[in-house]
Amino acid sequence: MPRLTPPFLLTSPTPYTLSLRTASLRSSSIPAIENLSVLLDEIDCYDLTDNDVTVLEMPRLDRCTEVLLGSNAVSSISDRLGKNVPNLKTVNLSRNALTMPSLLPLTECKSLQYVDLTFNPCSSSKYLRTLLVGLLPNLKVLDYSRVTAAERKKAQGFMKSKAGGEMLADLRAGRDAKGDSSAAAPGAAKPGAGQKGGKFSFTEEEREKIKAMIEGADGVEEVERIQEAVRKGVMPEVA
Repeated sequence: MPRLTPPFLLTSPTPYTLSLRTASLRSSSIPAIENLSVLLDEIDCYDLTDNDVTVLEMPRLDRCTEVLLGSNAVSSISDRLGKNVPNLKTVNLSRNALTMPSLLPLTECKSLQYVDLTFNPCSSSKYLRTLLVGLLPNLKVLDYSRVTAAERKKAQGFMKSKAGGEMLADLRAGRDAKGDSSAAAPGAAKPGAGQKGGKFSFTEEEREKIKAMIEGADGVEEVERIQEAVRKGVMPEVA
């Protein structure tokens, strides 16, 4: 099983895609994120899609704005992610093994604008959007669904309430919030340790196109059409 050794990293392709310098580390059976400091913080996007990573942890990277970890086995996130990657705007964690309690470190990444958590055990939680929209002030799109001003106001209000405090207390204790049965929800993704959440993952170019479609959508019906295609694993057609 390949590791992210300095020689491996220094010989990996770093193409410029959509004005971003990307470290392309896809489909290499990589088990852990390590030694990224040898790239001297000159990378905007780390693409680790379709590997075997179990923990999202990064060294201090001021330049990094995107981390792509779709189709891995991520079940935990480092508490230092927000401090180590202060300018992180986009994170793709689709098809992994993340539960609601494991998402708490993500709420400290205050620069986040685009988050994909589709096909995780947490995906079916009724509190998922409330937690992230309420605690991430710059979040624009979650799971390919645009965050509205009304939704943000409601989520922020809930997170400041007694019920919101109780939910956070449950999550910090490592358990699902009271009344939330996401872990046992029918159809919820439940990959075990070492298992990937699924085989399908949109390419970086496709994800950017989907973001642009959502942001430029004409109305609610258009957004719902795009979301339905994404849920089916199909690239939406341009209207």
